Amino acid sequence: LATLHYGGRSIMLRAPIEAVIDEVNTLVGADPSRLARDPFEEGWLYRLRARSLAEALRGMKVAEEAAAWMGTEVSRIRDFASGLGHGDRISATFRPGAATVPVGLAGQLGASDWKKLVDRFYATT
Repeated sequence: LATLHYGGRSIMLRAPIEAVIDEVNTLVGADPSRLARDPFEEGWLYRLRARSLAEALRGMKVAEEAAAWMGTEVSRIRDFASGLGHGDRISATFRPGAATVPVGLAGQLGASDWKKLVDRFYATT
């Protein structure tokens, strides 16, 4: 769906469903900081239309279930990064109870640790 770049690092994002792109937010291309500043209003990338809405809905998490899943994933990433031997330096970048991965995480990890994190959490296969 998209490749996000941060310094010399990148992450490929897959579409969460099988879909076609209905609309592209060209404002993000002109001002990429919108992604971090306002991801749900001005920082969205695409509007997707599911190829099969019923199938897409069966696999989606909503409301409390989505929030719980996101919290679990953030904890998994924090634990993984801390387990790489970066300890308090990495843990300190995560706000307690935060539901997002900190923007600066990419800069905190060396190239090989970054690759391990991407392979584990964002693999495309």
